[in-house]
Amino acid sequence: MKKQCILIALSWSGIAFADLVRNPDANTLWLENGKNVEKNWSSAGIARISGENGFSLECQEKDVKKSHSAVLRAPCSPEYPWLVFRIADIQLHPGYRSWAVILQNPAFRTGQTSVNAPGIFAFNVYDGALIKGNPAVADIFFYLYTLRLSFTELKMVKKPDNYAEAASPVFAAKKSFEAGDSLRFTVTLKEPAEDVSVRILYTDLLTAVKLNGQEKLQLKPVDKDQKIWSGEFEIKTFGPARGKTSFPRGSLLIRATVLGGGVSEPIWGSVNYPFVGGIGK
Repeated sequence: MKKQCILIALSWSGIAFADLVRNPDANTLWLENGKNVEKNWSSAGIARISGENGFSLECQEKDVKKSHSAVLRAPCSPEYPWLVFRIADIQLHPGYRSWAVILQNPAFRTGQTSVNAPGIFAFNVYDGALIKGNPAVADIFFYLYTLRLSFTELKMVKKPDNYAEAASPVFAAKKSFEAGDSLRFTVTLKEPAEDVSVRILYTDLLTAVKLNGQEKLQLKPVDKDQKIWSGEFEIKTFGPARGKTSFPRGSLLIRATVLGGGVSEPIWGSVNYPFVGGIGK
C-alpha cells in the first residue's frame, strides 16, 4: 500500500488547484460545496458525483492490487489545522471495502478497513505530524475500495463545531505513549449534551481497543453549559486488538457518542501518536 501511495502521489504532481469556496467565514480556510467535484478532484478509478446537498466518491473496482484514489489540492495552514468532513451515508458494493484519507505534508493518514461507519469526522492533521518546511498547499487523498461515500461537507477550519481529541503530557516529549502514561479525552460540542462517552477503535474492522479493560470511557462535563466533556485515564492495560499490542500513528480512532444533545451521530477523531508500550499489566 505504501508503494502504491508513492506511485499515485507522483502521478498527481501536475494536478490543478481546486476551485473551492475560500474563507466563507473567519473560522474556515476553505470548503468544498460539491458543485464542481469533477473539476476540483483528480481521480484514478473513483467516480466523483455532485449532489444537491454535497457530493459522493465511489469505487466499484474489486481488484485490491490496484490503487483507487481521488485527490483534492487545497490550501493549508497551521492556523486552520482541522480537516472536517461529514459522511452522511456509505453504500457498500461486493468485495473488500475500505477507505482512507491521506495527506503527505503535513503527514497524516487514517481510515476504516472492512467495517465502515458514517458520522462527523474532525482531524487535527498538524498534531504530531511530520512537516517539511511551511507548506501552503496540501494534496488530500481519499482511497476507496468497493464503496460509495456521500459527503455533506468537507473543509479546513480553525476549530470544528463538534470534535473529539486525545491529549497526554508525554506527547510533546516522547512523540508516543505507553502503559503507565495517561490519556485525556475531550469532546467539545456546539450545543449542550446530557451524556458523552468515547471508545478507542483500531481502524481494522473498527475493533475495540480496551483501556484498562473498558471499551466505553465515560466523560464528565467540565463547563456549566455541558458543551465540553473530558476524562483522564492512567493506562494500566491497553488492548490487545486483533492480536496487536502496539499501534502506529493513524491506526487508532476515537468514536464519541453524545446523548441528549444536538448531535445524533458519531463524532470521530484520532489518536495522533503511536502506542508503543505493549498491553501493560
